[in-house]
Amino acid sequence: MPLPELLHTRTIDAEMNGLHSACLGGQHVRLGGLAMEGVIRTAVAADAAAITALRQAEYSTSHEFTLLSASSLAWGPDDEFGLVLAAVRTDGTIVSTMRARIFASKSVFERSSGLDLSPVELPAPTWFLDRASTHAGFRKCGLNAMLRYHLLKAAAGQDSPSVSGWLFSGVSRTKTMVEIGYCFTPVTATQPRGYRHMESPGRDYVVAVLPHAALTHACRRLEQMLGGELERWPWTGPELPEAGMVS
Repeated sequence: MPLPELLHTRTIDAEMNGLHSACLGGQHVRLGGLAMEGVIRTAVAADAAAITALRQAEYSTSHEFTLLSASSLAWGPDDEFGLVLAAVRTDGTIVSTMRARIFASKSVFERSSGLDLSPVELPAPTWFLDRASTHAGFRKCGLNAMLRYHLLKAAAGQDSPSVSGWLFSGVSRTKTMVEIGYCFTPVTATQPRGYRHMESPGRDYVVAVLPHAALTHACRRLEQMLGGELERWPWTGPELPEAGMVS
């Protein structure tokens, strides 16, 4: 059930056009007719410190929520167990990241998030995406959408019946998520404040679900929206495996 404030489904093609000019300057590698800004790849344990620092820096300065526990963002067993993607500039700097794990059931999602999912229709097991962080200077480059694109492509090739996540209502990334077909349901928190790692007074907790049947369309829509940015930030490395299952 979409939230009223998320019913605004205007196309965001105009916002995605000109992404390249909005990115920071720096070293470039020529790839065909385009200047390569960096690559998208799977993160490894050697990236742990850089990814932890990126998460903590960007979450702590967000205007959309308040970070309550920086330590909860540190690289740990959940990162080793799941799939973590990184956007890496040609100089080696990690400027964006996102994580995927597979939750075996709705109850696993509830236990992990501290949210009451009773009003949510969630086909499980579900690819759960979280820990999305992008350096402030690269937020207009479409990197969050690119990382989501690669994870949705991987999920489309697997049997899990949905992709999901949770966020606060009205945050910036919801525009893209609405455009590619996510459904949103407001939910309530079950954990007391001291057990949550972030809060956003005045905003609802929202669970976002993308059914498996919608994944191909979502990937095509992201390809259209991102255009040449996918060539400026090409995927490198083997195809993504299935994320680890949390049960």
